[in-house]
Amino acid sequence: MKRPELVLMELCVAALFIAALFQATSPELTGMVTSATSRVLIIRQDNVSCNISLVSGWNLASTSCEPANASTAAVLESINTTLISAHGYEPSGGLDRWKAYNPSLPNWTVQDLVNITRTKGYWLNLAQNSSLVHNGTWFSPSFVPLTTPWTLAGYPTNVSRDINVSLQDIVGSVQAVYLYNASDTADPWKVYYPTAPGLSDLNDTIPGFGLWFRVQGNSSWMVIW
Repeated sequence: MKRPELVLMELCVAALFIAALFQATSPELTGMVTSATSRVLIIRQDNVSCNISLVSGWNLASTSCEPANASTAAVLESINTTLISAHGYEPSGGLDRWKAYNPSLPNWTVQDLVNITRTKGYWLNLAQNSSLVHNGTWFSPSFVPLTTPWTLAGYPTNVSRDINVSLQDIVGSVQAVYLYNASDTADPWKVYYPTAPGLSDLNDTIPGFGLWFRVQGNSSWMVIW
């Protein structure tokens, strides 16, 4: 038989353990507050018609919405008679990173710019001013992959934004951003340096324009419609 003082000690220890356990699992009785936080990303989408104004010569362009038919010929059909060539850049393309499409080439020619997407930018060479029109779907947000060191990115939204606001979530990995505006014949190239704002003249991200990104470290740029 255990000595009475040992039995009493075991009972006291058991009582303290139960009290501590009850206190930890019953915050409503002790004034403690517990919470569980989760984030839910809601992606909105809708069918729209996208319209991009283009000028004679070279355009660094992008579309705001994901084409309903993503084939290059289908997306560029509205400018087929004035389009000289279209070019895309694939960072993971190895020794063949540039992809091209030329509507004047015969059908048997292999054209390796196969699809157009809202997350990429494209060089379009036109014989005259024109408007690129196609049906598609807009998404908000869209996620644009950025790959070290260079990415020719799209800007999938119909809203211009201050570039500091537009890039605030990825500014730590961005070394430079370039935009080419052929309409500004005196100074078509605009550049943004996050670490040297005094040397920057690219102030806004603008719908319809593609963007050259130089980044350090792969990332994903979230663009809100």
